[in-house]
Amino acid sequence: MAYVTPYTFVALSTLTAAQLNSIQSNILALWPYTAAGDIPYASSPSVLSALAKGSNGNSLCISPVGVPAWSGLACAKLYIDTPVSINNSTDYIIQFDQEITDNYGYADISTHPTRITVPATTPAAKYLVFGHTEWESSTQYEAKILQNGSLYFRNSIIGRSTNFIFFSINDINCYYEIQVKHTYGSALNLSNAEFNIIKIG
Repeated sequence: MAYVTPYTFVALSTLTAAQLNSIQSNILALWPYTAAGDIPYASSPSVLSALAKGSNGNSLCISPVGVPAWSGLACAKLYIDTPVSINNSTDYIIQFDQEITDNYGYADISTHPTRITVPATTPAAKYLVFGHTEWESSTQYEAKILQNGSLYFRNSIIGRSTNFIFFSINDINCYYEIQVKHTYGSALNLSNAEFNIIKIG
């Protein structure tokens, strides 16, 4: 129910039924609750609405349309379901074929299968980004994290696998990718890769 501008009283005013009803409507507009635990918020400059109570583990956040909403842990996980053969000494940006637990639009493998994207939120948020790569056989290789297509950091490894973890702080509307290259001497399968993001603040 929307708030309406009240009648301005003057001396010896006579109120009509419509004017009295507008006072009643404004009083009711200040009471948007329908159940125990409801939380009031302004859904527009003249409308007070109620957000139903959340569940255990929910966090209060701002929805994409700019009003309060409940959310679970804001996170996403990408991984490859099938080993990928990569030629010797060839840069390869990992294309993920599986996406789970993405509840805030951090990834879309149908459009950009290589990316995890930090959304343009205001104020900027903090994220923990981490992942894992593993080859079929031990080799010398490097794993790079790219930010918007440019080198962010690099790991050089001799072995089969590596883990990485970093914080993304105030990096608004940017995307990350994993690029790998091995020197096994011939084509080698990348047998496992995961890419994860969690909002932490």
